[in-house]
Amino acid sequence: MAEISLQNYQQKLDQLLHDQMVEEAIHHAHHILKHYPKNIGAYRGLGLALMMRSRWSEACEVFQRLLGALPRDFTAHHELSLAYEQLGETEKALWHLE
Repeated sequence: MAEISLQNYQQKLDQLLHDQMVEEAIHHAHHILKHYPKNIGAYRGLGLALMMRSRWSEACEVFQRLLGALPRDFTAHHELSLAYEQLGETEKALWHLE
């Protein structure tokens, strides 16, 4: 089995998202989190991939976890506002947008 640094693996995850290979990105993000359960980049990538698949509730859970570690994370708040809007939870969407 080939070894890859965590930094290179994170870059691979980012490239998968850029290339819209969403299911593969979800798989790799889960794999990273299995071994590094506090990896912020993997949570962000997983959340973005879930958003790309319109899996709003799951994306909300992931971004809420991310905010638990980084309460001022712009990406998490922005994506949460979009997800909550899709779920019809306008007040939560506005709160995260502010």
